Amino acid sequence: MNPGDSPYIGPFARGGFFEEFDYNNGCVEEFIRDVCAYWLDSFQIDGIRFDFTLGFFQKGNPNVGIAKLVSDVKALLAQGGRNNVALMLEHLTDNRFEAIDDTNQICADGCWFDPFMFESSEYARSGNIDGEILRILNSNLDYAQGKAPVTYVENHDHSTIVREAGGRGPLVQDTSAGDLIADFARHRLAAQWPRIRRRQFFARRGLGSSPAAALALERR
Repeated sequence: MNPGDSPYIGPFARGGFFEEFDYNNGCVEEFIRDVCAYWLDSFQIDGIRFDFTLGFFQKGNPNVGIAKLVSDVKALLAQGGRNNVALMLEHLTDNRFEAIDDTNQICADGCWFDPFMFESSEYARSGNIDGEILRILNSNLDYAQGKAPVTYVENHDHSTIVREAGGRGPLVQDTSAGDLIADFARHRLAAQWPRIRRRQFFARRGLGSSPAAALALERR
C-alpha cells in the first residue's frame, strides 16, 4: 500500500518523522480522540503523554491538531467526572522555554521541561554550577495557573545523569557538584510533575550495554 494514496496521511505541521497524520482530516482527529478514550476508559490510565506535539500543532489555531485533541479529551474526561488525569506534551521547540507558552495555549496540563535535564547534565559534566540554575529551579515560571513542568534529569534518548557525572568515578563520590544536583532534583521534583525513566540502568553508553551488566553494577 502506498501511504500517499491514503487520505489520512500527509504533511500537517512540523513533522518529518515517518508518515504523518493529516489533522486537517476530521476522520484523523476522531480516530486519535477515540484511541485516547479507549485507553482512558478501558484501562483507567491517569495520564497521557503526547509525543512530539510539534508534528500536530498549529500556533494560534485551537481548532485543529493537538489543541483540538486536548480540548476533546478534556471534554470526555469531564463527562466521566475525572479531574485527575494529566495531559502532558513532549513539545520540542528549538528554544525549549517557548514550549511553555505553547502549552498554555494548547491548555495541556504541562510539558517536558527539558532545560532541567540539559543543565543538570552540564553541571554534572563540568562540576560547576552557574546562574542558570536559578531559572531551572524556578521551573514553574510562566506556566499558567493549574499547569506545571514535567521535570526530570535523564531519559532514554540521552546518557544518564550518573554517566554524565563520571559514572562511579570521583566526581560523583568526592565533589559537591553531584551532591548539589541530586539535592535540588530530589527537593524540586516534589512540587512538579516528576518523570522517572522506566528501568533505570547504570548500563548506558560506556557503563555496559545490557540489563545483566546494569544489574552487576547495581550489586557492587
